[in-house]
Amino acid sequence: MLRGQLAGASAESTSIIEKYTLADQVYEKIRAAIFGGEFKPGMELNQVEVAKHFGVSRVPVREALRRLQAERLLSANPYQRYVVALLSLEQLLELHDIRAELEAFGIRRTLAAPLVCGAGALRTRRRCSVTCAAVCPRKSGWSWIANFMSR
Repeated sequence: MLRGQLAGASAESTSIIEKYTLADQVYEKIRAAIFGGEFKPGMELNQVEVAKHFGVSRVPVREALRRLQAERLLSANPYQRYVVALLSLEQLLELHDIRAELEAFGIRRTLAAPLVCGAGALRTRRRCSVTCAAVCPRKSGWSWIANFMSR
């Protein structure tokens, strides 16, 4: 009977169910707070205070903090005191280089895609040329992109 019911079911009713635990939600919130500047580098995160801040128990907070420690966004001191990681100048420069390469990759992918007609194509080309100029102003190999998109 179940087999017959599934065969007639719509795609919406049989879509994949995502497992999104409370720990996952807390992890995302803390991560966003770190990247958003709410939790500043060097700031100590007390499990009890973080749990109160997000209105949850300590268990999902502890799991989220451990995940963030594994990503090196937090460091753990003795007695499980978590501190928002400080980035060195070298790490910041590395992140900047990675971002520049990712944005350049996005530009290459956009240019490799079939050309879109109409006003959307012109907006896309302008955005790419602005991004290209901002990301790689000194890379000699990228000047052709700006020239191509200004047409």
